[in-house]
Amino acid sequence: MTAPVGILGGGRFGRALAAATARGGSSVRLWSRAARTFDDDRILVSNDPACLVPCELVFVCVPSPHVARVASLAAAHLDGRHMVVHVSRGLVGPSLATVGETFVERTAVRRVGALAGPLSARALEAGDPSGGVVGTRFPEITTLVRRALSGARCRIYGTDDCVGVELASALTGLVALCVGIGTGLGLGASMRAVLAARGMVEAARVVRARGGRLTTLQGLAGWGDLASLLVDPSRPEIAYGVALGRGEVTIDEVSHDEVFIEGRSLCRQVLGFAHGRELEVPLLEALGAVLAGEATVEAAMGSLLARPVGSEGLDALDG
Repeated sequence: MTAPVGILGGGRFGRALAAATARGGSSVRLWSRAARTFDDDRILVSNDPACLVPCELVFVCVPSPHVARVASLAAAHLDGRHMVVHVSRGLVGPSLATVGETFVERTAVRRVGALAGPLSARALEAGDPSGGVVGTRFPEITTLVRRALSGARCRIYGTDDCVGVELASALTGLVALCVGIGTGLGLGASMRAVLAARGMVEAARVVRARGGRLTTLQGLAGWGDLASLLVDPSRPEIAYGVALGRGEVTIDEVSHDEVFIEGRSLCRQVLGFAHGRELEVPLLEALGAVLAGEATVEAAMGSLLARPVGSEGLDALDG
């Protein structure tokens, strides 16, 4: 008998993963603090993390600020048999620890991975063709994720650069916020493309400094994800950024369309890491000022556009 698939977190993405996994024929154990209901009787919902014990693969779908607490809560029920894959765009602490590393530190789990790329809750819910990448050093994790999402028409690629996938996913989300803000301010397509490209150069500096591979940023976890974000205005990071640019939401609002936006705390952590290593990240600095309430979106964008223009700085990334 095939083990059920576990899901930690009953937010929109966790529920979408549950529905997509059940559609493929697997039974699902969903841990959620809030009551959730599904029409599919293959999905068991519980507020007791012990429900995850019989699972082999466990998806973690909680925002990064809650990862340490959730990992500690689940520690009594997870061991070396379990394989944990998270979908968070966040990182943990000033050293930019990954969610996977946090689970290894706080539980007996040793096989971890990250699922990233141009996946969206909407596509998983609708069963639309989509794709993503699993970063892990354990090939069996990639195999299990492919099997779990086989009914979702989801093409899952693999890489052993788990750190690169996690960093690329987190940083791409911040770049998308910047592009969204620019859109909300009325910037044209040309300038929005400049923001995207320059933001990904800054992301590359951080990825390399943290030990990830730049080629991973060029794949589905980075540019592939950003391409999807740029052409789909409904994606939460873009939509939230647009609303910020238009003044329709405040910086204190941290979710959009039931999806937690990894913004303020993540940007602060990334900036601390970058400054400690003397990395040049002006776009992320401008975003950080906006999210911290230190600058208006107009002032932050004005300071960016007033910066002297130099070389693209791509040669420095080749070494």
